Amino acid sequence: MIIQISGRFARWLKDADPYGPVSFEVMKYALSVLINLLLVVGLCLLIGYIDGKFVETVVAVCSFVGLRMFSGGFHFKSLEVCVIASVALLTAVPVLSPYVLGHSVWLGGLSLLLVLLKAPTSISGTRLTERHKPLFKAISAVIVCTNFFIGSPVIAISFLLQSLLLIPRRR
Repeated sequence: MIIQISGRFARWLKDADPYGPVSFEVMKYALSVLINLLLVVGLCLLIGYIDGKFVETVVAVCSFVGLRMFSGGFHFKSLEVCVIASVALLTAVPVLSPYVLGHSVWLGGLSLLLVLLKAPTSISGTRLTERHKPLFKAISAVIVCTNFFIGSPVIAISFLLQSLLLIPRRR
């Protein structure tokens, strides 16, 4: 569905400017990524607001996405499955956070270990080269370490979930 919507919108844009510098396929891909992101963030924020955990949801989404930008991680084959799984995981974080009070350090330690062992992943097909890997690993580790000072259970769970997505899966 997301691919079809982005394809229609890309066709509309390309028809409006057929000689524009961006190809239809590139535009369709970029729009599908944008729609995916907007759906995940929008649905998470809506559910967080309805659930009375808006601020915690914003923190969960920002910490998850912030780490994911540098560490990479597992990708679903379907954008729709990605939206459903992401929304389910990220809206569960604020609900689970009271149960991990006092355990943020342990969760952070596990996240840090996973990041140091596995990050960054999914760099094939991107502009990242092997030369960038140590820098992205270091940035990922620093991001995880910030919560040792903050001590937020919401951030600890978000980082752990993202770190678990670094573990390779069989396809």
